[in-house]
Parts: sequence; C-alpha cells; structure tokens
Amino acid sequence: ELSEVPAAVVCATCGLPECDCETDRASSFSGVVAIVPWERPGGTVLSRLWATAKLATLSPEPFFSALPPGGAAAPLAFGVLAEALAALGLCATFGALAILVLPALGAELLANVELRGLVLRAVCWGVPALTLAMVLLHAAHGVALDAAARREGSRQTGRGLRFGLYACGWDLVTLPLGLLLLMFTDGPLA
Repeated sequence: ELSEVPAAVVCATCGLPECDCETDRASSFSGVVAIVPWERPGGTVLSRLWATAKLATLSPEPFFSALPPGGAAAPLAFGVLAEALAALGLCATFGALAILVLPALGAELLANVELRGLVLRAVCWGVPALTLAMVLLHAAHGVALDAAARREGSRQTGRGLRFGLYACGWDLVTLPLGLLLLMFTDGPLA
C-alpha cells in the first residue's frame, strides 16, 4: 500500500489535473496530454522541427486537437525557424528557375559584382521580411481563433496563438523545400 503510486486524474479536455473544463469530448479521447515533438527534449532541432511540421500538415486534426496548453516561446521559435527555412527554399527555387529560364543570368552573376550585391541584399532583407510577415499572419490567425472561442464561451486563452504559430509548419511542408524533402523521406505519393 505504501509503495504503490495512485493514478493521476486529469481533465479529458486539456490534460491538466487542476482544470475545470466543461467542454464535452468524444469518449475516444484519452485525456493523455500529447507532447508536441518540437517541445520534447532530445533529438536535433531539425528533426523536431520536421516532425512537428509534418504532424501539423499531414495530420492536422489529431495534432491540433491534442495540442496542450503552454507558453508562446516554443511555438514562436518553431514558427520563425519554419518560416525562415520556407522562405529560403522559395529563394532557392526562384533562383534556380531564373537561371534555367535565363541561362546567361548565372554567368552575369559571376561576373557582375553589383548584380551579386543587389541579389544578396534582396535575399538578406527579403527572407527575414517574408519570415516576419508570415509568422505575424499565422499569429494573427491564432489570436483571431482565440477571440472567436472566447465569444463562444471558452475560458481558455493562448491555445489559438499556439495553433497559429505551429501552423507555420504548413508553409515549410507545402513549399518547394518541404515538398522535396517529403518526397525523399516519405516517397513521391506522400
């Protein structure tokens, strides 16, 4: 009797022991809090990023319905990194397409210092600007979801913002760099 640990009782909606949620959940919901791969300890940053982005994109309903409450720092870091890689992938794709369509562009880039500087400045300003814009758009979407949920009677806050920031993974997986990586990791049918 003294060596056994009693079972923990947690809310079936959010998984917290001290919660008093009144939202009905399907009886198949386990009540076990799923940990987002990005927030798990261990593993490399890129493997956790890719696992989270794939879950958010390819299995959005189970991923987002089990999204636990938490702070915004981890999802913000995820969103910034996902969007930065997506923007870099877009730059690489457009650059490769430009060189395919205009073969003389490659030689001109090698010979013209001013053109190289212009392209470098455009990438150095464009990638962070696009990253910031996309993270802000996803965050605004999440905040709007939170506001709509509060109008409908929800007492939970912050989940919408977490949703919006983890939704940045959609851009990573569905833009050229992610599609290429997905094709190599999961096959062309994925």
